[in-house]
Amino acid sequence: MHFQDRMGRTASFLVQADYKRLADKIVIERSDIQEKSPLFPRVQAFILYEEELRSKDLSDMTFKQFYYWTLDRALSLTPDDEHRRTKLNIDRMSVYQRMSMMPEAQTEKYSIVVLTMDRLASNSGFKIEVSGTPHGTNWIEEVTYHDFQGWRAGIFSLSFILDWEIYYVRALYGAKQENWTAKNKLKLVGLFSTERDYTHWPAFDGRTALQGPIARLGIMLEPENADDAGMIASRLHELGFLKNADNKCEEKLEEALKIFQHTRGLNPSGQWSAETQKKLFHDTGL
Repeated sequence: MHFQDRMGRTASFLVQADYKRLADKIVIERSDIQEKSPLFPRVQAFILYEEELRSKDLSDMTFKQFYYWTLDRALSLTPDDEHRRTKLNIDRMSVYQRMSMMPEAQTEKYSIVVLTMDRLASNSGFKIEVSGTPHGTNWIEEVTYHDFQGWRAGIFSLSFILDWEIYYVRALYGAKQENWTAKNKLKLVGLFSTERDYTHWPAFDGRTALQGPIARLGIMLEPENADDAGMIASRLHELGFLKNADNKCEEKLEEALKIFQHTRGLNPSGQWSAETQKKLFHDTGL
């Protein structure tokens, strides 16, 4: 059974029942309902001022209340025309120019909020990491986690200059916590950067405030890389184009990509491309 509310949150359950069919009705003799974790949960991330979040008591809030409050406060950081002009100039700078011209007086403390929009089973693992590079190691340890009846939130604070200093936030997930081993490690389900969204900001439509750099081609995946191939395989499996999420066989991936590309109006070559990456990870938060 699969449920979805107006916010876009989902919850899934596995229902097993023993029943007998009578002439005019079906009688349920025994039933068993188990929570079911998603294979690839959707995550959203938001930036807001740390002092605003510090004033809130999350223990008194439902997920719905916290979600809409977070979204409302994050909207205050929507870029205006001046921000856009500044961002355009920053993008034209070399690394040295950016460092030498960085306005230190504008350093502020922000809170980054990462939310799961799919309900996770109680034995599922959810972890947030942040570093200075997309594939860097975690160096922020003070992440606080909140569980809103299965919908999780990971929150941490960081002082930086918005748009000038870019950090990468990784959301990691494991379906069964007791199976976290080297072979079955947490997988990446969200990758965000700490900057305003200069592409669009569709208010209250379920999109993430921090657009994922994979979907917008800030980072190009390489199927030859084992980790990247695993992400591609997991996404194809989630969409029903690959039978086994752990199958990284080049031929199987190519065949699945051909079918996916055909259904999305792309050239069904089976080869990895920028357009394929955009379509495959659209609306995932990655």
